[in-house]
Amino acid sequence: MMPSILIIIILFIAFAGSDLLAYFSQIRLNYESGQIRKLFLRPPSVFEEKRRLMEPVLLNHIDFYRHLSPVAKVKFLYRCAAFMQRKRFIGKEELEITEEMKMLISAAAVQLTFGLREFQLEHFDTIIVYPGVYTSPLTGANHLGETSIKGVIVLSWQHFLEGYKSSTDKINLGLHEMAHALDLSRMVKASDPFFHAYFVKWHAVAGETFNEVNQEEEHFLRKYSGTNDREFFAVSVEHFFEDPQEFKKNLPHLYRHLSILLRQDPVALGLSQHTLLSWVSNQPTWNKRDVHMLKHFQSDFPFWYATKWMMLPLGFFILISAMNSGEDLQFATLLLTSRFFIGVIQFFFRSRIVEVIDNFVVVRSAVFPFMTKSFAMENIISIRYDLHRKGSVHLVYLQEGEVHSAVYSIGLSREDYESFKNAMSNKDVSMSY
Repeated sequence: MMPSILIIIILFIAFAGSDLLAYFSQIRLNYESGQIRKLFLRPPSVFEEKRRLMEPVLLNHIDFYRHLSPVAKVKFLYRCAAFMQRKRFIGKEELEITEEMKMLISAAAVQLTFGLREFQLEHFDTIIVYPGVYTSPLTGANHLGETSIKGVIVLSWQHFLEGYKSSTDKINLGLHEMAHALDLSRMVKASDPFFHAYFVKWHAVAGETFNEVNQEEEHFLRKYSGTNDREFFAVSVEHFFEDPQEFKKNLPHLYRHLSILLRQDPVALGLSQHTLLSWVSNQPTWNKRDVHMLKHFQSDFPFWYATKWMMLPLGFFILISAMNSGEDLQFATLLLTSRFFIGVIQFFFRSRIVEVIDNFVVVRSAVFPFMTKSFAMENIISIRYDLHRKGSVHLVYLQEGEVHSAVYSIGLSREDYESFKNAMSNKDVSMSY
């Protein structure tokens, strides 16, 4: 009895696990939204007391908080208080940790993750604060801050405060180190699911700008961003929040995808809509008569791959019918007929062609025109080709701001994949196999 129940549970998790995870994640998000709505409309005395203590500090130091709408300020305070409770703050070199320090450091983390569902940076439970420049026990060099994958964030309090004194110098130690923490959270699989998935797209988009930083004498992003991928992300975050207007003007494509990655747009801060982004549609608008002019790639239709599980049972049936009769033939007829109908179902899924048409990837049936799915290039995060699974293609993409995936058993040859990959060059899509 127990093994049967266990098998049922395993099968249920295998087929419905991801949907259940998304469902519970949505419940948690709805719970937070409900809590914030209640706090905004009918704030209890406990919350009012916290706001009385926290708000003057945030208004005095955090420009981001000052520009939030009234409801968004409640969300910020709610998250800031939750973050403070979950972290251990340690002062070094006789520095006494105050409530104000905890508030401001927590505010830096909340500012960065304000558009994400997961804002706690769960992997990082300890924040160490030095009065100023310190000698790192790990490297032996002088540091202003550092973030360890072991779950520790280290900050110079002097330079943390300096980062928030000017909101336009594009240097902010707090945001820089929190960006490292968010990035490393992804490495230990403890980050926001959307951030984790979309970072692949960000990395593909950022590559060209990263090269420009290292090749050009002067660039909008400061030179330190060219050190490595992690510093590029952290410095981009500083520019993103400290000088969003110029960032958007100088690097609009990079800015757009960083807005998507963090699910907020600082240029729209103060308009009450800075976390409500516009999403590109996956439905193409080009005219059908123009398709041949726009087509950059079309895979072949592998007829034998799509039809073999219909043709093989039919061929065996004809062969056995010619050689045998009686009960053996009846059994073979039943077996091969069932396999033939399974083959018919498989044909529906395998009679596919992949096309690159303008800024869309289209997967359509070679036989049934109504079986067509299109993906806007900007929404495609990654495409993985799997030769071992009969040339299947695994797409990860955005649909109305949520990450989805689709697997098509196409029978794509390795040569077709290489042509497909060439057609996708400079499209900011991660291609792999």
